[in-house]
Amino acid sequence: MSTSAVNGWIERLNSFRKIRDEKDMEAQKRSYELEIQFVQMMRNSGVRFMIGTDAETFYPAGFGFHTELGLFVSAGFSSLEALQAATINPSVYFGKTTDFGTVEVRKVADLVILKANPLDDIRNTERIAGVVTAGRYLDRQGLDRLLSEAAGLASNGKVRKTRKGKSLPAAIPFVRF
Repeated sequence: MSTSAVNGWIERLNSFRKIRDEKDMEAQKRSYELEIQFVQMMRNSGVRFMIGTDAETFYPAGFGFHTELGLFVSAGFSSLEALQAATINPSVYFGKTTDFGTVEVRKVADLVILKANPLDDIRNTERIAGVVTAGRYLDRQGLDRLLSEAAGLASNGKVRKTRKGKSLPAAIPFVRF
């Protein structure tokens, strides 16, 4: 993330805190607890969930994914249910189960290879050994190199704008990992 993006997040968070007193923060906490109860009721009624957020603040693409998985588990979902929210459930929602959602012959698949089982602990999704994307394997060293290059480009202000006006590093293709 660029320094200006991170500084913007810090500024927004500090502004949020400045205009709210302790009573407001307690109300915010109670509201969050009610939202979790509502999500649990929906889950218990058979509603399927998908990973994804419209909140760019504090949830950068790729890295925010792990936070979301953890939030699902902290809301009472099993690790398997959280992983399904990122894999099979979106393919069902979009009617693309013949192409996506599971690892099978003739399906499109980007794969994340982990060092430990995420069913044992959802935080293991952060222990990435490698990625297969667009038919190309990137080991941990290759991923770290890409991240370092992207960080360098962002800190130097060398970014390009997407069609939606978002900033991406100029020389790095957008890949979530």
